[in-house]
Amino acid sequence: MGTSLMESMADEQRYLVDHAMADMDLHYDDEMKLLRSKENPQLHYTRGSAHYAIGLLLRNTPGTWKEPAAFSAR
Repeated sequence: MGTSLMESMADEQRYLVDHAMADMDLHYDDEMKLLRSKENPQLHYTRGSAHYAIGLLLRNTPGTWKEPAAFSAR
């Protein structure tokens, strides 16, 4: 894949994306391909999963695409 969109962002923008992604990485359920709810880990968070997918596109780092992202077909 090409270069990351993160490279064209201002430092403040990269900081926000990096921190949001670090938090979402912790809550990603690889089996369901969705984010778990922080308040109730038994539930999955569709809107947050969409945000996570956008973050993965922005991050575009090696290994990001080894498995399909949040909206993969099962």
